[in-house]
Amino acid sequence: MYQIDGQKGHLNIRFVNMAILGLHFAKPHGTQGLFDEQGTVVQARDKTKRLFVAPSGYLHFTNVTRSTQPDSFVPKRQMKIKYEIGNTFPADFYYPEVFFLPRPDFVPNPWQKMSTKFFFRSLVESPLRRVKRRIVTSSTGY
Repeated sequence: MYQIDGQKGHLNIRFVNMAILGLHFAKPHGTQGLFDEQGTVVQARDKTKRLFVAPSGYLHFTNVTRSTQPDSFVPKRQMKIKYEIGNTFPADFYYPEVFFLPRPDFVPNPWQKMSTKFFFRSLVESPLRRVKRRIVTSSTGY
């Protein structure tokens, strides 16, 4: 949960002006952020230059498994897995071309069917997540 310009929730910074003087990453994992030359975190800069996009405005793949590396090599992997049955896309939905390009063996197939274990756990967790989202959405506007 983050709070930027009075918006509170699971916010992500997707685009940053690379012309910001002294733009750099600082702080360790977990608190890491983008800072300018004065050490000001980018989300604390001029709020008139920000745009909030509703969650339906982009595809969000943060929690998709990106490698077949064993869990011991991926920090906090078990915490990152979100057991949820999402919304269905329309039959004519245009998926990004990256899904159709050749991929190395260590990148899982994005078209594989969910496992039975994942499916049943998602049946339990999906309704709970939707209720939570309604509560958070009503308080944030997103």
